[in-house]
Amino acid sequence: MNSEFALRWQNPPDDVEWIFFEARDAKDFSQALRGISRHLVKPLRGGLVEGRVVIELPGQKALYGLSFRGSVERWRSGVISYCEETGRMTACVRGGRLALSNGQQLELGDVRTVEY
Repeated sequence: MNSEFALRWQNPPDDVEWIFFEARDAKDFSQALRGISRHLVKPLRGGLVEGRVVIELPGQKALYGLSFRGSVERWRSGVISYCEETGRMTACVRGGRLALSNGQQLELGDVRTVEY
């Protein structure tokens, strides 16, 4: 994995947060973004910074990444609210590990990531 690519999501700047959520493919990811927008508490400061990171988990699950800045609490709660409602797994980087919404924690070096 390209170190610049890994640094983008593993060690983001202080004003940027990444969250990952389960999607079957890029089309499902796009549909989920539309659903997430309905769960956002407005007004929001900042916005989406970038995505393009997919974490591939064992068992054919993929977590698509979003990064955002500004009203990070509102962005985060909108994504989590939507994912809980639709039964999608979420994950974020905490303490050098990938913390999954099912309680599992993975070492960052043990996850396979790809750019999309």
